Amino acid sequence: MRRIAEIALFLPVAAALHLAGFGLAGGARTGSEAGAQGAGGENLLTLAAAPPQISALVAAWDSPPEVSAAPAAVQPPPAAIAALPPVMPAPASDPPDRTGVAARPSLPTPDPEPDIRTVETAPQPRPEAPKKPAPPPEAPAKRAAGTGGGAQAGEAGASANPGQQRALASSWAGQIQARVARVHRMPAAALRLGLYGDVTVRITVARDGRLQSARVVKSAGLAVLDQAALQSVRRAGRFPPAPEGLTRPAMSFDVPLAFERD
Repeated sequence: MRRIAEIALFLPVAAALHLAGFGLAGGARTGSEAGAQGAGGENLLTLAAAPPQISALVAAWDSPPEVSAAPAAVQPPPAAIAALPPVMPAPASDPPDRTGVAARPSLPTPDPEPDIRTVETAPQPRPEAPKKPAPPPEAPAKRAAGTGGGAQAGEAGASANPGQQRALASSWAGQIQARVARVHRMPAAALRLGLYGDVTVRITVARDGRLQSARVVKSAGLAVLDQAALQSVRRAGRFPPAPEGLTRPAMSFDVPLAFERD
Protein backbone atom coordinates (compact mmCIF):
# COMPACT_ATOMS: atom_id res chain seq x y z
CA MET A 1 0.00 0.00 0.00
CA ARG A 2 2.84 2.34 0.80
CA ARG A 3 4.51 1.50 -2.51
CA ILE A 4 1.43 2.53 -4.49
CA ALA A 5 1.22 5.83 -2.65
CA GLU A 6 4.85 6.71 -3.46
CA ILE A 7 4.33 5.95 -7.17
CA ALA A 8 1.24 8.15 -7.29
CA LEU A 9 3.17 10.99 -5.63
CA PHE A 10 6.36 10.96 -7.68
CA LEU A 11 4.83 10.21 -11.10
CA PRO A 12 3.46 13.78 -11.68
CA VAL A 13 6.68 15.31 -10.40
CA ALA A 14 8.77 13.29 -12.85
CA ALA A 15 6.50 14.25 -15.76
CA ALA A 16 6.78 17.94 -14.89
CA LEU A 17 10.57 17.72 -14.71
CA HIS A 18 10.79 16.15 -18.17
CA LEU A 19 8.49 18.75 -19.70
CA ALA A 20 10.55 21.56 -18.17
CA GLY A 21 13.76 20.10 -19.58
CA PHE A 22 12.30 19.92 -23.09
CA GLY A 23 11.10 23.53 -22.85
CA LEU A 24 14.54 24.89 -21.93
CA ALA A 25 16.17 22.97 -24.71
CA GLY A 26 13.72 24.37 -27.30
CA GLY A 27 14.33 28.01 -26.24
CA ALA A 28 18.12 27.72 -26.52
CA ARG A 29 17.77 26.21 -29.96
CA THR A 30 15.60 29.06 -31.17
CA GLY A 31 18.00 31.79 -30.00
CA SER A 32 21.14 30.27 -31.33
CA GLU A 33 19.78 28.50 -34.39
CA ALA A 34 21.35 31.03 -36.77
CA GLY A 35 24.76 30.85 -35.20
CA ALA A 36 24.70 27.15 -34.77
CA GLN A 37 24.41 26.39 -38.43
CA GLY A 38 27.69 26.05 -40.02
CA ALA A 39 28.78 26.87 -43.38
CA GLY A 40 27.87 23.51 -44.62
CA GLY A 41 24.29 23.95 -43.56
CA GLU A 42 24.56 21.42 -40.72
CA ASN A 43 22.52 21.82 -37.58
CA LEU A 44 24.40 21.84 -34.32
CA LEU A 45 22.70 20.60 -31.07
CA THR A 46 23.73 22.42 -27.94
CA LEU A 47 23.10 20.57 -24.61
CA ALA A 48 22.62 22.71 -21.54
CA ALA A 49 23.12 21.36 -17.99
CA ALA A 50 20.01 20.98 -15.81
CA PRO A 51 19.79 23.09 -12.68
CA PRO A 52 20.75 21.46 -9.35
CA GLN A 53 17.12 21.25 -8.12
CA ILE A 54 16.05 19.10 -11.06
CA SER A 55 19.08 16.83 -10.69
CA ALA A 56 18.22 16.27 -7.07
CA LEU A 57 14.61 15.35 -7.95
CA VAL A 58 15.73 12.92 -10.66
CA ALA A 59 18.19 11.26 -8.29
CA ALA A 60 15.48 10.94 -5.67
CA TRP A 61 13.14 9.43 -8.26
CA ASP A 62 15.65 6.85 -9.51
CA SER A 63 16.76 5.72 -6.05
CA PRO A 64 14.72 2.79 -4.63
CA PRO A 65 12.39 3.72 -1.83
CA GLU A 66 13.43 2.86 1.67
CA VAL A 67 11.49 -0.05 3.10
CA SER A 68 10.99 0.30 6.78
CA ALA A 69 10.83 -2.88 8.80
CA ALA A 70 7.41 -3.74 10.13
CA PRO A 71 7.17 -3.01 13.80
CA ALA A 72 7.23 -6.10 16.00
CA ALA A 73 3.89 -7.14 17.32
CA VAL A 74 3.44 -5.90 20.78
CA GLN A 75 2.41 -8.69 23.11
CA PRO A 76 -0.25 -7.65 25.56
CA PRO A 77 0.99 -7.62 29.08
CA PRO A 78 -0.01 -10.74 30.94
CA ALA A 79 -3.03 -10.27 33.02
CA ALA A 80 -2.15 -9.96 36.58
CA ILE A 81 -3.31 -12.93 38.56
CA ALA A 82 -5.49 -11.77 41.29
CA ALA A 83 -3.87 -12.60 44.54
CA LEU A 84 -5.92 -14.90 46.70
CA PRO A 85 -7.08 -13.34 49.90
CA PRO A 86 -5.05 -14.52 52.84
CA VAL A 87 -6.65 -17.29 54.82
CA MET A 88 -7.56 -15.92 58.17
CA PRO A 89 -7.82 -18.33 61.09
CA ALA A 90 -11.33 -18.80 62.37
CA PRO A 91 -11.97 -16.94 65.54
CA ALA A 92 -11.82 -19.22 68.50
CA SER A 93 -15.27 -19.83 69.89
CA ASP A 94 -15.81 -19.06 73.48
CA PRO A 95 -16.04 -22.16 75.65
CA PRO A 96 -19.62 -22.97 76.58
CA ASP A 97 -20.80 -21.77 79.84
CA ARG A 98 -20.73 -24.75 82.15
CA THR A 99 -22.04 -22.90 85.14
CA GLY A 100 -25.54 -24.31 84.53
CA VAL A 101 -24.32 -27.93 84.26
CA ALA A 102 -24.22 -29.75 87.51
CA ALA A 103 -20.90 -31.31 88.30
CA ARG A 104 -20.91 -35.09 88.10
CA PRO A 105 -20.31 -36.83 91.37
CA SER A 106 -16.97 -38.54 91.56
CA LEU A 107 -17.26 -42.32 91.35
CA PRO A 108 -15.51 -44.38 93.97
CA THR A 109 -12.38 -46.10 92.79
CA PRO A 110 -13.07 -49.84 92.40
CA ASP A 111 -11.10 -52.12 94.61
CA PRO A 112 -8.41 -54.10 92.82
CA GLU A 113 -9.47 -57.58 91.84
CA PRO A 114 -8.02 -60.24 94.08
CA ASP A 115 -5.36 -62.43 92.57
CA ILE A 116 -7.15 -65.73 92.05
CA ARG A 117 -4.87 -68.61 91.32
CA THR A 118 -6.11 -71.83 89.80
CA VAL A 119 -5.28 -74.82 91.89
CA GLU A 120 -5.35 -78.13 90.10
CA THR A 121 -7.34 -80.69 92.01
CA ALA A 122 -6.89 -84.35 91.60
CA PRO A 123 -9.92 -86.06 90.01
CA GLN A 124 -12.08 -87.83 92.52
CA PRO A 125 -12.35 -91.55 91.96
CA ARG A 126 -15.70 -92.61 90.57
CA PRO A 127 -17.67 -95.04 92.63
CA GLU A 128 -17.57 -98.49 91.22
CA ALA A 129 -20.80 -99.83 89.78
CA PRO A 130 -22.36 -102.48 91.97
CA LYS A 131 -21.62 -105.90 90.73
CA LYS A 132 -24.49 -107.99 89.49
CA PRO A 133 -25.36 -110.83 91.78
CA ALA A 134 -24.19 -114.17 90.60
CA PRO A 135 -26.95 -116.32 89.14
CA PRO A 136 -28.20 -119.01 91.48
CA PRO A 137 -26.75 -122.42 90.90
CA GLU A 138 -28.74 -124.66 88.68
CA ALA A 139 -31.02 -127.03 90.56
CA PRO A 140 -30.13 -130.66 90.09
CA ALA A 141 -32.46 -132.67 87.97
CA LYS A 142 -35.24 -134.21 89.94
CA ARG A 143 -36.20 -137.79 89.38
CA ALA A 144 -39.83 -138.73 89.94
CA ALA A 145 -40.59 -142.22 91.22
CA GLY A 146 -43.57 -144.05 89.82
CA THR A 147 -46.07 -146.29 91.62
CA GLY A 148 -46.84 -150.00 91.40
CA GLY A 149 -43.29 -151.06 91.97
CA GLY A 150 -42.19 -149.59 88.64
CA ALA A 151 -39.84 -146.65 88.36
CA GLN A 152 -41.02 -143.89 86.05
CA ALA A 153 -38.48 -141.04 85.81
CA GLY A 154 -38.64 -137.67 84.11
CA GLU A 155 -36.09 -134.88 83.78
CA ALA A 156 -36.86 -131.16 83.88
CA GLY A 157 -34.52 -128.78 82.16
CA ALA A 158 -32.70 -126.08 83.89
CA SER A 159 -35.07 -123.21 84.66
CA ALA A 160 -34.34 -119.49 84.40
CA ASN A 161 -35.64 -116.56 86.47
CA PRO A 162 -38.91 -114.81 85.47
CA GLY A 163 -37.15 -111.97 83.64
CA GLN A 164 -35.15 -114.33 81.52
CA GLN A 165 -38.27 -116.42 80.87
CA ARG A 166 -40.08 -113.37 79.43
CA ALA A 167 -37.11 -112.44 77.27
CA LEU A 168 -36.80 -115.93 75.86
CA ALA A 169 -40.54 -116.15 75.19
CA SER A 170 -40.50 -112.81 73.32
CA SER A 171 -37.60 -113.98 71.17
CA TRP A 172 -39.42 -117.24 70.32
CA ALA A 173 -42.61 -115.31 69.42
CA GLY A 174 -40.64 -113.15 66.99
CA GLN A 175 -39.29 -116.21 65.22
CA ILE A 176 -42.79 -117.69 64.87
CA GLN A 177 -44.20 -114.37 63.57
CA ALA A 178 -41.46 -114.15 60.92
CA ARG A 179 -42.16 -117.72 59.75
CA VAL A 180 -45.90 -116.98 59.26
CA ALA A 181 -45.20 -113.65 57.49
CA ARG A 182 -43.06 -115.40 54.87
CA VAL A 183 -45.95 -117.63 53.72
CA HIS A 184 -48.81 -115.15 54.25
CA ARG A 185 -50.76 -114.46 51.03
CA MET A 186 -53.74 -112.34 50.00
CA PRO A 187 -56.53 -114.65 48.72
CA ALA A 188 -57.44 -114.26 45.06
CA ALA A 189 -61.16 -113.97 45.86
CA ALA A 190 -60.49 -111.04 48.20
CA LEU A 191 -58.44 -109.33 45.51
CA ARG A 192 -61.20 -109.71 42.93
CA LEU A 193 -63.82 -108.38 45.33
CA GLY A 194 -61.56 -105.68 46.80
CA LEU A 195 -61.83 -106.99 50.38
CA TYR A 196 -59.31 -105.82 52.96
CA GLY A 197 -58.96 -106.16 56.74
CA ASP A 198 -56.94 -107.38 59.74
CA VAL A 199 -57.18 -110.78 61.48
CA THR A 200 -55.51 -111.95 64.71
CA VAL A 201 -54.90 -115.70 65.14
CA ARG A 202 -53.95 -117.29 68.48
CA ILE A 203 -51.69 -120.29 68.07
CA THR A 204 -50.26 -122.81 70.54
CA VAL A 205 -46.82 -124.21 69.75
CA ALA A 206 -45.03 -127.04 71.54
CA ARG A 207 -41.42 -126.82 72.68
CA ASP A 208 -40.29 -128.78 69.66
CA GLY A 209 -42.04 -126.36 67.24
CA ARG A 210 -45.14 -128.39 66.41
CA LEU A 211 -48.37 -126.42 65.88
CA GLN A 212 -50.93 -127.69 68.40
CA SER A 213 -53.87 -125.34 67.72
CA ALA A 214 -54.92 -122.19 65.88
CA ARG A 215 -58.08 -120.06 66.17
CA VAL A 216 -59.26 -116.55 65.24
CA VAL A 217 -59.48 -114.19 68.24
CA LYS A 218 -60.04 -110.99 66.24
CA SER A 219 -62.04 -111.28 63.03
CA ALA A 220 -61.92 -108.98 60.01
CA GLY A 221 -65.70 -109.37 59.65
CA LEU A 222 -65.21 -111.31 56.45
CA ALA A 223 -65.12 -115.10 56.46
CA VAL A 224 -62.87 -115.24 53.42
CA LEU A 225 -60.18 -113.24 55.25
CA ASP A 226 -60.53 -115.24 58.50
CA GLN A 227 -60.06 -118.52 56.63
CA ALA A 228 -57.10 -117.10 54.70
CA ALA A 229 -55.42 -116.15 58.01
CA LEU A 230 -55.80 -119.70 59.37
CA GLN A 231 -54.41 -121.10 56.13
CA SER A 232 -51.33 -118.86 56.39
CA VAL A 233 -50.64 -120.24 59.89
CA ARG A 234 -51.01 -123.85 58.80
CA ARG A 235 -48.94 -123.22 55.67
CA ALA A 236 -45.97 -122.17 57.87
CA GLY A 237 -45.52 -125.84 58.84
CA ARG A 238 -43.19 -126.65 61.70
CA PHE A 239 -42.00 -123.65 63.72
CA PRO A 240 -38.55 -123.15 65.30
CA PRO A 241 -38.13 -125.02 68.61
CA ALA A 242 -38.23 -123.18 71.92
CA PRO A 243 -34.92 -121.68 73.09
CA GLU A 244 -33.09 -123.34 75.95
CA GLY A 245 -34.21 -122.06 79.33
CA LEU A 246 -37.97 -122.23 78.70
CA THR A 247 -39.42 -124.98 80.91
CA ARG A 248 -43.02 -124.82 79.79
CA PRO A 249 -44.04 -127.66 77.45
CA ALA A 250 -45.98 -125.32 75.14
CA MET A 251 -46.76 -121.61 74.73
CA SER A 252 -49.52 -119.60 73.06
CA PHE A 253 -48.94 -116.52 70.87
CA ASP A 254 -51.22 -113.99 69.12
CA VAL A 255 -50.21 -113.52 65.47
CA PRO A 256 -51.73 -110.42 63.72
CA LEU A 257 -52.17 -110.75 59.94
CA ALA A 258 -53.07 -107.82 57.66
CA PHE A 259 -54.83 -108.18 54.31
CA GLU A 260 -54.24 -104.94 52.44
CA ARG A 261 -53.54 -103.63 48.96
CA ASP A 262 -49.94 -104.20 47.80
